[in-house]
Amino acid sequence: MHRPRTRTPRLIRSGVVLLALVAAGLFPQSAFGYIRQNPYDVRISGPARSVDCDRDVDIAVTVRSAATGKAVRNQFVEWSLKKSQSSSDGLSDRRTKTNGDGQTGVTLSFGRANGNRVVRAEIATFPTTITVTCTGA
Repeated sequence: MHRPRTRTPRLIRSGVVLLALVAAGLFPQSAFGYIRQNPYDVRISGPARSVDCDRDVDIAVTVRSAATGKAVRNQFVEWSLKKSQSSSDGLSDRRTKTNGDGQTGVTLSFGRANGNRVVRAEIATFPTTITVTCTGA
């Protein structure tokens, strides 16, 4: 026996699609975002090659808005040594603030031990690191 076809399933599917389109129009995509997305574009810089352990080096960061690309002024940066080779290794400051160009920095001093040091700059709980190597201790 042959059953007569009904249009009910097709109408229900059409209604669901229409409802989804209406809901998408009521809630624009810009209302959604990523949780814990870094609002900053942070560039960290230092020496590109190994340096002598008997000299100090400058480490700098530039902080820009990830949304606009503009420099972020008066932003605090927390500095730390994540890897050290000597108890004499040190940073000139633990906390600095960016200037009008979004820049700030510290000076890294080496103890009498060859090897890598990892300097960490943390901006609003988002860390960035750079590895600096010294030789000739």
